[in-house]
Amino acid sequence: MTGIIRKIIQTRKSLNEEFFIPKQAVIDRVNEYAAAKKCSEYKQFTSEDGFTNTIVINFFDLDYYAEMGNEPIMMESADERHGHCVINNISYTIEETDYETSVWNTRI
Repeated sequence: MTGIIRKIIQTRKSLNEEFFIPKQAVIDRVNEYAAAKKCSEYKQFTSEDGFTNTIVINFFDLDYYAEMGNEPIMMESADERHGHCVINNISYTIEETDYETSVWNTRI
């Protein structure tokens, strides 16, 4: 099986701008998938200098990734993130890295 690590990396020019944080319902939904062993728990961290914020979710199978991505709450959150970042002059990138789950499991 193939998994995917998805990172959303936000970069701001000023510490006065707030990073986009998904609604609690979105984070809860991710954690429901984690409880079902479809992905890792929601993880978010900000760099020491405060200018970069990264959200990471590790999907254990590409089907789980597609399933979550097609949920209306997730599509709505993506639209909200885009709008927030545009209004607040925050750039963001989405990095997705495929991996073989058997390789990932041996690293745990």
